[in-house]
Amino acid sequence: MQSRSARNRFVTGAATPAETSRIRPILPLLMVPGTQFKLEADLRHTMCRKLLHNLSSAPASVLTGGQAYDVIDDPNAQPVARAPFLEGAAVAHARGFDDLDSDLGEIPSPGSRVHK
Repeated sequence: MQSRSARNRFVTGAATPAETSRIRPILPLLMVPGTQFKLEADLRHTMCRKLLHNLSSAPASVLTGGQAYDVIDDPNAQPVARAPFLEGAAVAHARGFDDLDSDLGEIPSPGSRVHK
């Protein structure tokens, strides 16, 4: 796999923070030239954040036939990107992930050109 974006990285971790110590010893084995790994204390939180961002871009991209940046530039498509994010953030909040809706500012909205 080749990553062409400096923002892309591999994230690893355990399902619960208590289990992270079991992952730490294998992290050096995963480090090969050209890869970047980050050990997360709570992988569920990271996965939920990524899912919210996918919820904001994937459906809008499918419906419009464009890429995520096309959605950002189209004020008619932006609500399509925001609605699934808000729904997903409500589910995440109900599951105890209280701070993920702070990412809402990074989701396309009228006049915004930011996408994560």
